[in-house]
Amino acid sequence: MMKRKRANLPAEAIDELTAFVKGRELNPYATPHEKEQLARKCDITQDQVANWLTNYRKRRWNPPDWIEISVAAARVPAHLA
Repeated sequence: MMKRKRANLPAEAIDELTAFVKGRELNPYATPHEKEQLARKCDITQDQVANWLTNYRKRRWNPPDWIEISVAAARVPAHLA
């Protein structure tokens, strides 16, 4: 069984997606409507947009410390706080 060759996204799509996340550095999450718009604008699928955004957040996004603290605090059950 042969492996399928991985296709890279077009450079224009990467530029557009990068501009999107750079404009929202504190919250690089797209709504379903924004994903649909980005997919149409970049001429890629919504799944490709979602995967690219997920990979960006995992590999490159460095949230400010206060975001990590507030997320951790939000996870503490009220009866333990």
